Amino acid sequence: MKNRERRTNLRRTNLRRAMSRRTMLQTGGAALVGWAVPGLQRFSSADSSGFATTIPQVKSLVLVFLNGGLSHIDSFDVKPNAPESVRSAFAPIDTALPGVRYSEHLPMLAQRANQYALVRSMSHSDPGHPSATHKVITGSTLPNLPENVGIDKHAGRDDFPCYAAAVSRFRPELSATTLGGVHLPAYIRGAFNWPGQNAGFLGARHDPLQLYNGSDDFDYRQEDFRLRGQITVDRLAERRSLLEQFDTGRRRWEHHRATRAYSDYQDRAYATLDSPELANAFDLGREAESLRERYGKHAFGQSLLLARRLVEAKVPVIQANMMGWDTHVDGFNTLSKNLLPPFDQALASFIDDMRDHRLLEQTLVVVTGEFGRTPRIKVEPGHKIAGRDHWPHVYSALYLGGGVQTGQVIGASNRLGAYPDSNPFSPYDMGATIYHAFGIDPRQELSDHARNRRFPLSRGLPMRALYGRT
Repeated sequence: MKNRERRTNLRRTNLRRAMSRRTMLQTGGAALVGWAVPGLQRFSSADSSGFATTIPQVKSLVLVFLNGGLSHIDSFDVKPNAPESVRSAFAPIDTALPGVRYSEHLPMLAQRANQYALVRSMSHSDPGHPSATHKVITGSTLPNLPENVGIDKHAGRDDFPCYAAAVSRFRPELSATTLGGVHLPAYIRGAFNWPGQNAGFLGARHDPLQLYNGSDDFDYRQEDFRLRGQITVDRLAERRSLLEQFDTGRRRWEHHRATRAYSDYQDRAYATLDSPELANAFDLGREAESLRERYGKHAFGQSLLLARRLVEAKVPVIQANMMGWDTHVDGFNTLSKNLLPPFDQALASFIDDMRDHRLLEQTLVVVTGEFGRTPRIKVEPGHKIAGRDHWPHVYSALYLGGGVQTGQVIGASNRLGAYPDSNPFSPYDMGATIYHAFGIDPRQELSDHARNRRFPLSRGLPMRALYGRT
């Protein structure tokens, strides 16, 4: 009797082992090819039921991010009648809008003031570069931390997802044959990597492509987006056919989120390799030299030219980081010589070029920093030449394309440029506007499964004033 039970148990053990081995083979050896990647998650792509928006819909967002914080008083919100301790060293100039004046170092954008909307009442309360940057480029505060802590937090998987990641999550069809997003020309970092630049707790599959080009050659070509010389299209097709054979068994395990997520990731990778339009978009050498000169042979200009090309390649979200706006010391010289003129040239050329290529109707463009600069001019300890410190309480931002009503100035700061005098808007409102423009319900929640917490996509309200509505 005992021998019979021993033989029966042995057969059961061997059968379980055989079934385990057969199951692994039928699923195509998922772990061997990366399907069993922990942490990957799959989400429904459907919008919230019943969601509708009256904001015109877009296919792309270009976020021009002025890293460090543009001084609003020295650019788009000059205060010529303010006290000398506040007033800019730059002369005010007229714009295409009667009664609206800019800094003298923005003549090209002044001429085009009727081609975009200027908001002079952006506002929040976070004076820290990393945490304020996170607010602006994600539309949300740092999860798991108190509001407005101004903390120097490193980038991590506990961050809120950037716009590219959220659009990839909720509108995956927009990036089915291209990238979900591109951040260029370089990563934002100081002593550490600033948070909010990737998909955060949504996971790596939603990360945008991050360029790392700090040189002056402006060579952004992505050779990995092209098939290698020895790999033909037919050979790639054969490899994919073999992979699909593995998929037959793997489909039995489709209930597993990581399995399905990695399948989506593979589909996008193959689509990228099969898209010469996307590969060519990164090659600025395909543009006329005269156009490249018009943008300016500097990081501002060539980055915005690349942004226009990526919109043409149907990339949903492009974030162009314009570095260097943290003007604590020698602010007026830095702005007048190194920052405002190339920014003026590049952004004006970008507006013209987007219009000439008829891309503005399908693209929302937002130009903003993480905050403005203090109204009061200040000499930093240990220095002799003045600048301005961080000031989140009021700052300016530009909006155009995507149905935005051009030629309007929305909101105002008070006489010292210190606080909103009317129509204050927060980064959360900016985020809600972006999501509405993509047809995404900002009231939806995202799950941080690693910490068992849920967060609303946005806590703001869409900025309907941009569209001439209340």
